[in-house]
Amino acid sequence: MGCSPYYAATGTHPLLPIDITEATFLQPPPKSLLSTTDLISRRAIDLTKRSEDLARLHSTVYAARCKAALQFEKDYTITIKDFHFKKGALVLIRNTKIEKSLN
Repeated sequence: MGCSPYYAATGTHPLLPIDITEATFLQPPPKSLLSTTDLISRRAIDLTKRSEDLARLHSTVYAARCKAALQFEKDYTITIKDFHFKKGALVLIRNTKIEKSLN
């Protein structure tokens, strides 16, 4: 996808680490100090938006992943091979990363 889920959902980069499932980033920052009642009301508004925004975020990220997978298949159609091994067949795998670390 090339960007964070936060950026995909909001179109801006995060300033502080947040929990994306809490949806506390959906409201603009307060202009002054807020009372407890104001904080509770803002949180209630955030929680009502949560399911719709997470569903939109999921669909955006899922669509980007599908698009990236299709692009990968398109770019590497020549090198991607499906050998159709049967269940239980012995397959020899070469792991060059381990070979390089052992040499």
